[in-house]
Amino acid sequence: MSSDTTLVQERRPGGLRLYLGGDLQFDTDDEAIYHERLAHPALLAARARFEGPLNLLVLGGGDGLLVRELLRHEGVASVRVIDYNPEVLALAGTELAPWNGSSLADNRVVVEVTDVRKALAKAGSFHAIFSDLTAPGTLADCGLFTRDWFQALGAHLEPGGILALNGLSADHTPAAYWCIYQTLRSAGLAALPGRSRVPSFAELGYGDWGFFLGSDRAITSVEVCSVPLPQGVRTLDGPGLVDCFEFPRQQADSRTTIRPASDAGRTLYEYLLDATAIEPGEAGETACFLGFDDPFPPPEPATATVPSPKLKGWLDRQPGTGIDDLLMCVPLSHRIVTRELVMEWAAHLIQVASTLDLRRLISALLRRAAALPGRLVAELKRFRAFLAQGEDPAANFTTWGWRFFSVLMLVLVLAQTAMPTAVYAKGFGSHAPAPGRGTYFGGRAYPPARFAPPWGWGRPIYPQPWQGGGYVPGSGAFVTGPYYYPYNYPYYYPFYYYYRMPR
Repeated sequence: MSSDTTLVQERRPGGLRLYLGGDLQFDTDDEAIYHERLAHPALLAARARFEGPLNLLVLGGGDGLLVRELLRHEGVASVRVIDYNPEVLALAGTELAPWNGSSLADNRVVVEVTDVRKALAKAGSFHAIFSDLTAPGTLADCGLFTRDWFQALGAHLEPGGILALNGLSADHTPAAYWCIYQTLRSAGLAALPGRSRVPSFAELGYGDWGFFLGSDRAITSVEVCSVPLPQGVRTLDGPGLVDCFEFPRQQADSRTTIRPASDAGRTLYEYLLDATAIEPGEAGETACFLGFDDPFPPPEPATATVPSPKLKGWLDRQPGTGIDDLLMCVPLSHRIVTRELVMEWAAHLIQVASTLDLRRLISALLRRAAALPGRLVAELKRFRAFLAQGEDPAANFTTWGWRFFSVLMLVLVLAQTAMPTAVYAKGFGSHAPAPGRGTYFGGRAYPPARFAPPWGWGRPIYPQPWQGGGYVPGSGAFVTGPYYYPYNYPYYYPFYYYYRMPR
């Protein structure tokens, strides 16, 4: 988690969307659904358990929207906010003030700009801790969803204190979602899973939003419902306090085989990369976790010496000579790394190779043979001999040069798997989808754009210069952040086309 994550605002009359690193953080039209459910069930339970003033800790939450909800409650004496992103904090006091009510300026709130891992050790103890950190997407992010981290958070809770945690989607990344549940339990906390549908998240293919509560003992419906909701709550009522903890029975039962993450986040990251979404089905039997004492202990954590089935299959397999065999060489898969995407990358590589003067390149490299590894020199000499026979390198690129081609392709595939959208970060892009087609290789399903971009459909998309709060075509200049997208150009959604200023 670094403070240089690209920040994008997507403005429209009367509202905006905020993106960090290409992922939607909130839409002002429906952010209350998210923040009210993360704040109020936990704080209602804390008020039922503790008499007197409450001291709260918020990790993340620099936009001030969660703090707005916490300050609605009577008895809140202090709120300490730790956020690493000064840009988000600056927005909280300016453009986001109409929505957060200038909550961070309240005299009960103290804001610290630092990494939560550095600040937690000396943070003190609290009646409730709210982790409003960005949902994990990288291995480093997953390090804040491990047994060790949850145990560290629990150590800063008063006895009976409540932990509220932003999670993952229970239907879009179900195994990863239940991994967090089991990890909380393995950390000694009674875990309470919750979910809700946030329309803006669903529109971008994130699925239902998930969250968790945790404590040293089970949180009951009596505790959550015994204290009235404060004034100003817009999307949550008494029945809703119970409904958000209900799951389809089949989905709830799948938790029993999911391992907790106790390995610096590797297990959670593996579940994320290998996610299989649950297709919506007919309404059936449900299970409510509120006050539920899970009779199934969390499975034993995986050890680093035991490879996953996919990894073992990769280790036991020799690569072949086709795209499908190449994809089998990747030990983990990501939903956005489709066969079509890899085929497109392959076409780009072949196109680049066909424009290279390989004979001249090989000769230049061999002139520096003394500075190169011996095995590489031997391969270059073999390649030079092959070219001397008059063979067409492009025509034989995917057969004779399989190993070279595979290495290049695997670098692209693994880079996109480990850091989605990273392959496009310097301006490389696919083609704009034609009207009526709702899938872009580098992103998730989304509603098709109503208007063609100015340069037409089926043409490469290039970064556009910033002019008057929007973009105009005709230049290859990189944009700088924070920057803005005009709302009436849906094909500019930063989730799908994401560029960084070159360093």
